[in-house]
Amino acid sequence: MKVAVDVNHPAHVHFFRPFVERMQDRGHQVLIAASDKDVALQLLRAYGMAHVNLGSYGRTLAQKLLRLGLMDARMYRVLRRFQPDLVLGIGSVRAAHAAWLLGKPCFSFEDTETSPEQYALYAPFVTRVFTPDSFLRELGAKQNRYRGQHELAYLRPDYFQPDLRRLEPYGIAADRRFILVRFVSWQASHDLRESGIVEKINFIRELEQLAPVLISAEGTVPPELAALQVELPPELMHHLLAAAALYIGEGATMASEAAILGTPAIYVSTLASRLGVFRQLQQYGLLEACPDQQQALAIARRCLADPDQMTDQSERRRRYLAETIDVTKLMIETAEAVSS
Repeated sequence: MKVAVDVNHPAHVHFFRPFVERMQDRGHQVLIAASDKDVALQLLRAYGMAHVNLGSYGRTLAQKLLRLGLMDARMYRVLRRFQPDLVLGIGSVRAAHAAWLLGKPCFSFEDTETSPEQYALYAPFVTRVFTPDSFLRELGAKQNRYRGQHELAYLRPDYFQPDLRRLEPYGIAADRRFILVRFVSWQASHDLRESGIVEKINFIRELEQLAPVLISAEGTVPPELAALQVELPPELMHHLLAAAALYIGEGATMASEAAILGTPAIYVSTLASRLGVFRQLQQYGLLEACPDQQQALAIARRCLADPDQMTDQSERRRRYLAETIDVTKLMIETAEAVSS
C-alpha cells in the first residue's frame, strides 16, 4: 500500500520514524511531507528519511493563519501526485484537508487538549482520531482511545536504547551527574497566555546549588546562561535525556520523553493541570507537574535528595511499560487494515 505521513514538528519525526521504517520493511511505499520547523528537517536528514519539504507556516500566529491556505495547497499537490491509500498526521490541518479533497482516508493522532481551535479546523475532514486513553476531551464518534501516549511509539525499548558513549565527543561523560533544563519559546497556538519558568537566571542559579546544569532551549537564552546551553545534534537529545539525573522544564514533549526513559521529570507550566497524559504519568509516579518555578525547585530538591529515587523510578517505568501498548504496532495494524 501507499501511505503518506505528515510531519509538522520535530517530535513528529520521532513519532513516525519506527512506523515508516517498519512499513517500508514490509514492502509498503511511504511518502513524508514535512514543514521547515525548528530542527524537523535536520532530524529527517540525520535519520536518512527521504521527504518533501513543504516550507514553513511562519513563526507568529498571524503568519500561520495567513499561510494555512498555501500549505494546504502544497500538501494537496504532493498527495495528488503520490495518490496514497492512507494519510497520517498529528493534528494536521493540511493533511486532513488535502486527503478529503482527494477522497482518501486520513487518520490523525492527537494528544493536546489545549488546541481546540486546531482540532476544529481538521476534525470534519478526518476519518479517525486516535488519542491516549488519558485524553481529557471527548471528540465524538471518530475518536479511538488507546492505552498509552505518543512518546511510547519511539521510546519503548524495542525502538530506542540509550548509548551514553555517543555524548562523550560533546564533553558529556557517561558517569556525569547533571540536571537538564528545557526552555521553550511559547509561540505555539496553544501556548497563548500560558507561562512556565519566568525568572530564568534565578531559577538556574538555585538549581546549580543541587547539581551541574545543562540547558536546552528553543531560541536564545539570557547571556548569563549562554555557557550552560548544550550544543548537541538533535538526534542525540534522547540519549542526553536518558543520562540526566533530573529533567526540569517547560517542554511538554521532553518531559514525557524523560518519564518514558526513566529519568525523573518535572514539567513546569500553567498548562500542566489541563493535559491528561501528565495526570497519568503522575499517577505512575514518573513525573511531577506544577505551574510555577518555586514549586518546581522544591520538588527538585526533594527528588535529588532521595538516594532511592533512580531505583524506584526504574521500577515505576517497568510497570508503566508493561501496562501500556506498543503504539507503533497499533499504527501498523491500523494502516494495513485499510488496504485489506
